[in-house]
Amino acid sequence: MMNRLSTNILVLLALAGALVSPADAANTDAGSQAELLVGLVASDFGEAGSENGSCVLVGRKDSSIFAVISDHVVHKPPFQEEPRIVVKLQQCNREEMVAQLTSHRDKQFDLAVLKLPDTCPDGSKITAPAMALGRLDAVHQGSPAYTIGQGPNGSWQRNIKQHHIEKVEWLQLRIEPGPPVGPGLSGGGLFSDDWRLIGMIRGGEDTALVAVRIDAIIDRLGFWNVPVNLWGGLGKCEMAIELLTGRGGSVDIGQAFRLFQDAAAEGDPLAQMWIAIAKNHGGYTLKLDVSGAAETARKAVAMVRKLAEGGDPHAQYLFANAYATGLGIERDLGKGKALLGTSCDNGFLLSCCRVAANRIAADPSPEEMVNVIADLKQLCDAQVLVACVYLGWVYQWGRGVVKNQDKAEGLYENACEAGHPAACWRLGKHYPKTSLHAAQFFETSCLGGDRRGCRYLGSSYEDGEGIARDYAAAGRFFLKACDHGEWWSCWRRGRLIEKGHVDGTDEERLLMLRLGCTGSVGEACRDLGKADFDRAKRADDKRGMKEAFALFDQACELDNYDACKIALYLHGKYDLAPPREAGAYAASVCELMPIVSSNRSSNPYTEVAKTCLAGASWLSDKKRDYGRAGKLLKRGCDNRNAEACLRAAKAILNGGDGRTDAYDLLERGCNFGNVEACGSAADLLARKKGKESSSERFEMLEKACKLGDKMSCKRRVELFFDTSRQTYCSCEVVQAARNFCLQDGDLRSCTFVGYCNSIDYYRCREGNRENADKQAGLAYLERGCDGGDLRGCYYLGKALAEFASMEQLREDKEEYYQRAFIAYSKACDLRSPLSCYKKGLYLHLGRGTAKNPSEAALVYESPCRNGIASACNNLGSLYAHGKGVPENLEKAAQLFRQACKGGERKSCQNLLDLCSKLPATGPCELPLPQ
Repeated sequence: MMNRLSTNILVLLALAGALVSPADAANTDAGSQAELLVGLVASDFGEAGSENGSCVLVGRKDSSIFAVISDHVVHKPPFQEEPRIVVKLQQCNREEMVAQLTSHRDKQFDLAVLKLPDTCPDGSKITAPAMALGRLDAVHQGSPAYTIGQGPNGSWQRNIKQHHIEKVEWLQLRIEPGPPVGPGLSGGGLFSDDWRLIGMIRGGEDTALVAVRIDAIIDRLGFWNVPVNLWGGLGKCEMAIELLTGRGGSVDIGQAFRLFQDAAAEGDPLAQMWIAIAKNHGGYTLKLDVSGAAETARKAVAMVRKLAEGGDPHAQYLFANAYATGLGIERDLGKGKALLGTSCDNGFLLSCCRVAANRIAADPSPEEMVNVIADLKQLCDAQVLVACVYLGWVYQWGRGVVKNQDKAEGLYENACEAGHPAACWRLGKHYPKTSLHAAQFFETSCLGGDRRGCRYLGSSYEDGEGIARDYAAAGRFFLKACDHGEWWSCWRRGRLIEKGHVDGTDEERLLMLRLGCTGSVGEACRDLGKADFDRAKRADDKRGMKEAFALFDQACELDNYDACKIALYLHGKYDLAPPREAGAYAASVCELMPIVSSNRSSNPYTEVAKTCLAGASWLSDKKRDYGRAGKLLKRGCDNRNAEACLRAAKAILNGGDGRTDAYDLLERGCNFGNVEACGSAADLLARKKGKESSSERFEMLEKACKLGDKMSCKRRVELFFDTSRQTYCSCEVVQAARNFCLQDGDLRSCTFVGYCNSIDYYRCREGNRENADKQAGLAYLERGCDGGDLRGCYYLGKALAEFASMEQLREDKEEYYQRAFIAYSKACDLRSPLSCYKKGLYLHLGRGTAKNPSEAALVYESPCRNGIASACNNLGSLYAHGKGVPENLEKAAQLFRQACKGGERKSCQNLLDLCSKLPATGPCELPLPQ
């Protein structure tokens, strides 16, 4: 983008502005300025002869000048070869310049396009004045008109003759010949009596001259993408742009718009568009006038479109603004941004500033931000002060660079000294509110045309910050800002009138409030609602009360906390048929309320929490907006409401994410006394592994148990199946489990008591831990197993097997193994893989039952499939030796390999030994497990 930016790149007002008025020039030497736009042409067709004519300069691009000419001057039938074309210009002292004939040609218009170098033969730059277009709607029969073209008999002298318009047609103008016109006028310019360009001469038809209308030519050039953008000495619009940007050395927005107003009054459509923008925005020293802006834009936008399509970068900037705001055309942000980029590429620096601002707003990557900053620096160095303001903002907030307040302040200071009001406003904000400097900079900004400066200056006077309190001055500056569309200032002035600080009628106060409310200031809608509601209530005017309630609703929509509270209160107190349900106001109140932390165990914010719960319920039931409802529930939890904590956690978990956040909320709800929150927290912890999570889970269940939840008391005993089981075989828990087992028939509790006595070998007597009675422990495990508890059967088998191995029970060993086999068999039937492995092992070894390798092989299948590596290893041994099953070395190798991968180291060696007897393929394919 910026490779096209240079000190000469400010392309302003081609073809539309009254930048250099030919009418003014006519006072001294008629048409001397307009003559600079007309060139004299000679076309050499070789043996076919030559043709004289004229051309009109229309645009510049890169290093070329473009001109329009009558097609018959450069295309002479039947001769088809391209002629040698020579052009002479007044400002080049009529020295010959060779022109190139482009491919653009229209026989209907008798129109062709030439291309010239943009420097004279002596090397000087061609600086033809910007063309001033005449208004075709002001041209009618009898209107005077001037022709400028080549003199008679090919004298290569200028020829200016006065004529009159005979007829205005759709594509052309017919002109009474008047004084005789010699050869060479074809392609010359036709100007109105105030020396504005209105057409190009085609030649004679019957008794009249004929000229192609300039608006038709512009349409055709736009279709061909031929640039139409000459510039030269500064005219009114150019000077206005210089004053807006600061390229002239300083910024003066007031003077800039006085120039725009003068140019607009002269019919300049670009100036008219600037006036429309200012009225629509309410800035640039012009008061807000939306309807007036629309009317002005409606008149100018068609011509601006033509100029933009013809390549005029200034017009492209204004038309991009129209797209962005919907001013005069349908709003289209995409087209606006694209056209803005084109305007910048064509050298209009204000467009480049807007492009940079749009790129910043789009949150670019760090790499992109480096390019944006480089562009802004180049623009700032070119004295485009708004770019310096943008760059200061970048450094102030650290967007793509390290924050540097000193650098930001320096950029603001330089731009403010040059008169840029936005820089002065930002510089004022850079100082503390109590600083005199802040108020001084706000004043400079306000006087320079920035409504924000007026607002902040009014606040300084009202609050007495940095300057002596002066309510009258505050009211004046608030009013000025309000007139320019700073709606917050309207509300502030209305408030000053209400308090009696500023003289004003009640009607003026209400007007200020209505303006502020129209401008979406929530405080203004709220105060206007209060005034209207009080008046309607005194008059018992139900309709007026409903209208006032709508203002509270509007203010609530604008995030005004007080208005939401009032609406929630009035909702049920009066039959007002409100626009929304009570839950909607409750949701808004909850979202906007200040959060006050408290460490007290009691809940001092019950009403606030209830409001959040009501809003969350409404959002969940009516809007199905669970994300927003979850946020409200979190706020209710922050206000120490246990139910809100529980529901917020559920909302997070239903979303499928945020388990840590959900647990924190459940833990808070549990601490606030919600039993379900305690249990849910324990459930969430159950998904985690490790001693720490089991300990936290036990703590949650313990809290729920103490809160009177019997199920949580029972669930505590289940934790003995987790890691570090002995931690939970406490006297208190074992005693509680014994009661659940004997009184409630809870099988898990029976298993737990049996485990603690038979596996951990201790019991409790009067609160003290002692060696347990193992037989009593077995009885509890049998109770659990007989009732169908899988773990009861497994631990019963384990306990019996351990007792069988004890030296002092040698005489009863076989009995214990038999009982263990029965217990493991029951557990296996209940689908316990580990118990099935034990059953298979007992069948394999003949322990507690007759040895039966065939049945053992069948039993081993299930635990092997479920990841019990030892079962795979033992099954592999049976296949390797053909015991109970047919010998199958390949299947044995597969089982050994599976067991080896599962961590059974003995299987790894078995596989290596077996593979020495098998080919190195299939299960024995290298690399083998080591």
